[in-house]
Parts: sequence; structure tokens; C-alpha cells
Amino acid sequence: ETMESYNVFAHSSPNTPQKLSMLYPSPTTDRIYIAFEHDDVKIFDPATRDYQDLNIQKINQLTILINSFLEKDKDELWIGTDSGLFIYKINTGECTRIRQDPLDPYALSSHFISAFCRDRENGIWICFHQNGLNYYSPFRPFHVHYPWDGQYSMKGEVIRDICTDIYGNIWVGTEDAGINCLEKKTGTFTNYQPVPGGNGLSHTNIRGLAASGDRLWIGHVIHGIDLMDIKTRKVIKHYIRHILPHLIILLQFCPLIRLFNNPGSFLENQSKCLRKSGIQCFLKFRRYLFLQFLIQNALPFL
Repeated sequence: ETMESYNVFAHSSPNTPQKLSMLYPSPTTDRIYIAFEHDDVKIFDPATRDYQDLNIQKINQLTILINSFLEKDKDELWIGTDSGLFIYKINTGECTRIRQDPLDPYALSSHFISAFCRDRENGIWICFHQNGLNYYSPFRPFHVHYPWDGQYSMKGEVIRDICTDIYGNIWVGTEDAGINCLEKKTGTFTNYQPVPGGNGLSHTNIRGLAASGDRLWIGHVIHGIDLMDIKTRKVIKHYIRHILPHLIILLQFCPLIRLFNNPGSFLENQSKCLRKSGIQCFLKFRRYLFLQFLIQNALPFL
């Protein structure tokens, strides 16, 4: 195997920031969407080895923080930012900005988007740093789930990550109230937090979620990783942080890896943890579950 590098600044301004923050492979084409800190979005085509600048910030005359991508279809890219949702038409170059509007019940409930998730009916769940979730249905407008005090309502106000499992349930990780599961059978929320005596979460501050078969991987900031059995809803294993005092567990678990320019991206396949790096690994192992870490002078232990 060989590694190749590509210059995605060949026809960009010399002062363009070059700190990569996110890669998102198109599920329908060979395109790769690239986000940079304090900069814009590029579309890279491995076949032609060329790229396209979207110039979203220049067109809208604002500076944005890009948090997530979702390709709605092969001609439409959704970009989640701290300044709302940007919908980019790839064929025409048209870019539409959707923002929070307190007077419009069908607008976004917040301007700070943190993650997207598409379900099996092609509906799109939109996570916000605050103000809960929005649901975009192909059959009806956005639906908003707000945190309430009721028994079967969603808990927590700071949403960090979201994923689906093989049973069609929606799992929502928060920074202030553990995990919420939107149950497919009942349409209600079940909340999971630390419980005395074990079998519960290690902490309420959730930073990453990923479902793999009957297992739900749950990442914390400084409290390691929990592994939950989805059928029993019990935490069956905990990977502790104190084994590696210099390890900071970062933030993200996702079915498709998001590569940063920090060292240490690792592939988890069953019980193995293999160290990989670069775009070749990203594309080759797309069907596996990836775990991403930020490493400080240490290797992860799983």
C-alpha cells in the first residue's frame, strides 16, 4: 500500500488557514467534503485530484464554525454551523442559509447546530448545542423535541451527539443529563444517567455515541468509555482512563471516521484496536466502526 498527498490549497489565497477540522466522504459519489478551522468548505475529487472552494463565508459576509456535514442527496449538502444551517446546491452553487426564528414554529429552534443524523425513513435529526432537537421529515415539516420535566420527555439542554441503532431507536447524548433514547415502539423518551451500584453511566457529561449491533459505545470527557447492551439497557463494560493518565478521550465516535490533523485515529473492529492514519485508511475501512482520540504522549487502551 502507498500513501498519496494532495494539495487542497493550490489555487487558494496564500493567507488561507490550513488547519483541517473535519472530513466527510460522500455516500453517493467519490467526493470528499473538507472543513477547516476559521475557514470555509472545500469539495475534493480524488479522481481529478482537484478541489472546489464553496466560499460560504465570503458570500454571506460572516465567519462560521463548521460542526457537521450531511449529504441530503448527491446534489445537496447540508452544513451545520454555529450560525445556522447552510444548504449548498452542488450543481448550481446556490447556497441557502436557514436560521432560528422565534416567530416561526417551523424554523430551526437554535442557530448553533452540533450534529446531523439520517434515519431509515430519510428523515434528518438536527442536534443543537442548546434548545434540543429538530426533526426534518420528507413527509412533513420540522418537529421539535423540547426538554421537559415529564417522565417520558427528553432531559438535558446541551445536546452533544446523536446516533441510531439497528432497532430504529434514536440515542441522544447530552452534556448535562446523560443519554436520552427516543423509543421507536412508543415514541417516548427514556433517560439514562449514573446509578448507585453500577450498571449505569460513568457520568452525565456525554461527548460521543456510536451504535454497533447490540452495543452502544458511550464516550466521556475524562471518565473513559462505557459499553451498553442495547437490549438490556445495562452498561456491561467500562474502559477506564486512569490506565493511561495522559490520554484525553476526545469527543467523537461515528460510523464514518472524522480525521483531524491531530495524531491518533484508531479503528475498532470487534476486540482489536489498530492504529491507522491518513485518507487511505478512511476509505478502505469505511464499513467498520471508528473511534477517534486525541492523544498526548500515549496510545489508547481498549
